[in-house]
Amino acid sequence: MTRRRLGRRRRLLFAAVAVALALGALEVVLTLAGVQYARTPRLMKQAFVDDYIGWQNQNIELLHFQPHPARMWAPVPGVGVVNEDGLQGPRLPRERAAGRARVLFLGDSCTTAVPDGYPALTVEALGRRGITAEPLVAACGGYSTWQGAHFLEEALAWRPDVVVAYFGWNDHWVSALPDHAFVPTGALGRLAGETVGRLRTYQLLHRLIHPPAPTGLLPRDAARLAAQARVPPAEFTANVRRITARARAAGLRVVWVVAPIAPHVVETDKSVLIGHTDLVPAVHALYARLLREAVADEPDALLLDLPAFDRRTMLADGIHPSPAGNALIGEALAEVLARALTTGEGERR
Repeated sequence: MTRRRLGRRRRLLFAAVAVALALGALEVVLTLAGVQYARTPRLMKQAFVDDYIGWQNQNIELLHFQPHPARMWAPVPGVGVVNEDGLQGPRLPRERAAGRARVLFLGDSCTTAVPDGYPALTVEALGRRGITAEPLVAACGGYSTWQGAHFLEEALAWRPDVVVAYFGWNDHWVSALPDHAFVPTGALGRLAGETVGRLRTYQLLHRLIHPPAPTGLLPRDAARLAAQARVPPAEFTANVRRITARARAAGLRVVWVVAPIAPHVVETDKSVLIGHTDLVPAVHALYARLLREAVADEPDALLLDLPAFDRRTMLADGIHPSPAGNALIGEALAEVLARALTTGEGERR
């Protein structure tokens, strides 16, 4: 080996060591400074999903989540109120019992199979009207109409008689990427995220290339803010029509519940979800109007528009019904379903 070649290798080695030391020093400085960022929009969406699954499994006992390739996350079977089939409540056989109606409840965290939840109370109220029914609860915390449309496909295997759909809240929270653009991260992407993605230097570069949109820069107008939602208005309308059409293809009608809201919804901070807590009522009203308009054009869809909720019928967050609110929903739903399940508004199956 010539002296010139040896000198060149030493210089390259020295340069490589110098770069590694410089990067190592930068990594230490960034770590001590608390620099932490993630990500391109797609990775931000995956990170949101992963973080939400982790938070749910640490804080909520009623149901735990696991990743799902289409619905982003799904209930873990056999945990809390979730049965072995991944649905909430008692396990129902695929084979139907004669003389017993089966009501499919699609929804999010407002739809839960606890004894004082509205699915159970709806079935009780139907019983008082002479209709024996059983609830099939295909709901999951954080679900939007986009996820609900996917869940419906699976739940139809239990052959319900009618569908109740209660969505809206999760659709209008802001997001780096809309739900319909979700693509699950593959094994290689996850490996990269768990290795290179942990480096603070890498995160700093991502922040420079894909800077975050500060809360203060989010639009103050409800319609413009909704354009950055998990399910933007046009997609929300499309999902409502998609769910209704899929139910129609299965010979079913859908009862859409306009998600109630209480005035005190602005009293708990929701800036991380929507940017401007004071705009929650206006954005929610926009989605309620979109639902009413979409259902008005669908002959196989019914609408349940509830009276205004208050502190008695809604929990402190202004989103989730209280036991009194669930009772109100159950009674109102039973009135609509009793007509939909009997001759006159669809023959009982």
